[in-house]
This record gives sequence, C-alpha cells and structure tokens, in this order.
Amino acid sequence: MNRNYFKTLSSLLRQAAASADVTSLPLNTNFIIPTEAACLHSAADALFTATNAQTPQSLYTFRPEFSSIKDMPNGNKFFSTNQSSAATAMASNKAENQRSSLPESTRPDHNAVEDLMARADFITAIEYLSSKLRTMSASELSRLLIKLAFTGITSEGQFFTRVSPQPLMVDITIKPTLEYLEKIPGINLTRAVRNAPFLLIQSLPNLPRVESNRSWLTDTLNLTGSDLGKIVSSNGYVLYRPVEAMEACIQYLHKEIMGYPISLSSTENTLKVKSMVLRTPRMLALRVQKMESVVDDLKKNVGLVEAQIKTVLYKFPGAFMLSPDKIERVVHWLQTQGLGTIAIAATITRFPNLLSFSIAENLEPTRRFLEDELKLGNGAVVGRILQNSPDVFGRKIDTLKKHVESMKNAGFGGDGEFHTQEEQLKSFLMAYPGALRCDFSLPPYSTKLRFLKEELKMDLVPALVCNPMYISYGMERIAARAAFLKLAGRSLVAVTSWLSATESDFANRFAGKSVDEWLEFKYRWMKTAEAAKWLQ
Repeated sequence: MNRNYFKTLSSLLRQAAASADVTSLPLNTNFIIPTEAACLHSAADALFTATNAQTPQSLYTFRPEFSSIKDMPNGNKFFSTNQSSAATAMASNKAENQRSSLPESTRPDHNAVEDLMARADFITAIEYLSSKLRTMSASELSRLLIKLAFTGITSEGQFFTRVSPQPLMVDITIKPTLEYLEKIPGINLTRAVRNAPFLLIQSLPNLPRVESNRSWLTDTLNLTGSDLGKIVSSNGYVLYRPVEAMEACIQYLHKEIMGYPISLSSTENTLKVKSMVLRTPRMLALRVQKMESVVDDLKKNVGLVEAQIKTVLYKFPGAFMLSPDKIERVVHWLQTQGLGTIAIAATITRFPNLLSFSIAENLEPTRRFLEDELKLGNGAVVGRILQNSPDVFGRKIDTLKKHVESMKNAGFGGDGEFHTQEEQLKSFLMAYPGALRCDFSLPPYSTKLRFLKEELKMDLVPALVCNPMYISYGMERIAARAAFLKLAGRSLVAVTSWLSATESDFANRFAGKSVDEWLEFKYRWMKTAEAAKWLQ
C-alpha cells in the first residue's frame, strides 16, 4: 500500500475523529488496530459511523487482540476512548438499527465510501471547505461530502441516490457556488450550506434560473439590504426553484391570509407577506395544497375561525410546516389540561408557537414543575396559566427554576433580607404567572422592586400580591406617573389602577389634572436627574 496514500487519509481521519463525538463510535475499550491497512478500514468505519452515514451490516470490526494504535508512528495523534462496554454496545446497536431501518437500495456501499474518502478530490474538497466554512467540524464536512457524492439531481430538479459516488468537482461546482453565495449581502454561508447542501453539486452561477429568481424575489417581496441573504441562509433552494411554484405560495398568502389577490394588495399587505417569508423562508418550498391542508387542520382540529387563522399564520408562519398529527397531539394535550374548544382557540390565537412545542420536552415537564414543585394546584390552575401566559411552557425548566430562586433570594425587594413564604409566592405566581419569565436579580426587574420600596414606600410582598401586574410595566411609565402623583399630592396606593389607565384617564381621574399638564410635566421630568437615576 502506498504510504503517502495512507498518510494523507489517516491525517484526514484524525481531524475528523478529533471533532467527532466518540461516544457514538462502535469502539472497544481502546482503539486498537493491527496494520496500516486495518487502520484504513477501521478509521473509515469509525468516521462513517460518526457522520451518521449508512453502511451494510458486514462492517470491519475492531479486534481486542490487536496492539494499541499508540504503538504506531504518530499514533498518539489519533483518538482513543475508555468507553464502557455497555456504552459501546449501545452505540453499536444504535448504529446497526439505523442501518437496518433503511431500504437496502439506499445504503451506500461500504467499499465505495472507503474508496471515496481515499480519493484526491475528496481530500481537496475537505481542505477547501475547511477554509470557507470554519465553524463546521471535519466530521461534519466529511458527512456533507459523502452525501454530495452519493446524490444526483435530474434535469427536473429531483434528487436521487447514486450507486457509485460522483466526482467532487471543487473548481467546477463547489468553489464557484460558495463564491457566488458569499457575495449575497447578509448571508450566513455556513448556515446556507447546512440548510441546502445540494447547492454544492451544481455550479450555481451558471444555472439559468438563479439571476431571474433573485430578481423575482427582490421585486415581489420588496427585498432590501440583507433580506435576500436571510432567505438564502435558511432556504438556498429558492435560487433555482421554479418561480411558478413560489409565486403560487405568495399568491396564496396575499389572497387567503391578507384577504386580497396580489394585484389588489396594498403596500402594507406586501410588507406583511415579506415579514412572513423572512421569518420562515422554508415555506417558499411548500405546495399550495400543503398550505391549504394546514388551514383545514386549524379549522377542524383547533377550532379556529377565519379571522383567528389569519392571525395565527401571520404571527407564526412556521405553522405551515406542521403536520396534522403534530397539531392534533398538542390540541389533545391541551384538552387534558381542562381547556375547552373556545379556550384552546383563544390560547393558540394568543400564542400560536404553542403548536410547535414538544409535549415530552416542553409541555409535560413544565406542567409537572408548576404542579409538583411550585405546588400551584391541579390541572385547572395549569389550564389557567396556559391561557394567560402560554409562552411560559416554552422555557427550559432550569430557567424557570432560576427565576423562581431569584424571587426568593431577592425577597421581592432586592436586598435578600426577607424570603417570601411559599403561600405568598404561590399567590403572586397564580395571579401573574408571566412573572416566571423574569429574573428578579437583573435589571429592569430589580430596579422596579427597589423603586417599589424606596419611592412608593410599600412592603414588597403585600404590594406585589395585590398588584402582580406591576412588574410587567415599563420603568418610565412607573417612575414618571409616580412623580406626577406625588407633585399633585395624590395617593399612590392603587398601583395597578394608575399604571393601567390611559394617559387622559390617568391625568384627569388619578392626578386631577388635564392631560396637557401631565404630558408637559412628563416631557420636563424626562430631563431630570431623578429620571436618569431610574431609567439608566
């Protein structure tokens, strides 16, 4: 075997292995190989497994009787692990299950993959991509190139799996495509490649649709600045997807979501459609039939009416990407928390992202935390929290625990001298569960608590239990209104009332002044040292 061939490939494999997650590799207690040839086979298998590629079941296996790789020249630069046999078996079984779950016709041949990784074009491609996509590990780049080599594209733009790998033409496809992409303002090149890797098997600048697609997207959506870069970073296939398909998607958004065909849509509607596309560029890949099916699911499974559907899809265009099963599972879970059809529709309209939450990772753990750890009552209480502050269910449990601890440590006063009793904390959180979003140890919340004690002269716990929404108002509104009431000689006790009032109602009813007097005072107050103290 040619030593230069071995040296080059083993160097590549060392780089990939160093950045791979060794717990996913089917290794024995030590990484042990007998010869240079075995090293090639074994390391190739390890890299192949690490990059989630699929190989036939008859893989080369590691032999315990072999001498350690550390005994080989430069062997200490390779990777090793002291995995337990149980972890090894688990990783091996997982890899085997992944292989056996694929149709045999789609599994790349192991020998073909091994030959691919030894080829000069593979090594050249790794070196070039490493210089352009610096945040991608060697193992991720290897996985990418294996995928590219075994993927073909028809003249109609359909992808298929190759039996034998195609050449990786760095100078003809990969390099021109990356150079073209990086010139698009606002693009995240690594993200674009991760989300649309098959752009690299074509010479993007030479595709006939690319420039016309760019012009169409720019004109249709009124794209400016970095807008196109944001879209291509998430969905690079828009650069050569047929315009007719994307136009049908845009037309649907204008007519069904905004209420007017594109020919009659106002500038405001165009900006709204643009906003939806910028937030979820992947929906430009959707067929109108898929979009229509989501609308039907929102009607039938969630119980939304037309106006609510438009609100939900504008707030959360990612809903277009959800499957019927996903929507149905979340709705069923909401029903188990005591929410009826009307309440579910209102909750989803208020916070449509809830439809995308995982029951196992978000909804159930949060429910258990609220009921078991915070002792906030039964399912009815959780249901009420879902309706009032549904976004709480999207936060990590560790974050929620940290926020609760900050409330206790601050004593609702910031000086740590008084710790609230469990019942007082429960009362506060049941009245305003949105407080679970807040870290009381950080501004602006710590500033609001200090103002409550120092300027409003109130005991923290009773004041917040009686006025839980206080913490949700901005510091400017709190401090300016309090200063005006003091000047007018009026009571500060009804905190929630004077904070929630409109400008005119606050001036007339609570301060006994005209709204002009109030606004003039506020303008002058904003320039004072007192304002600077509280608003910094």
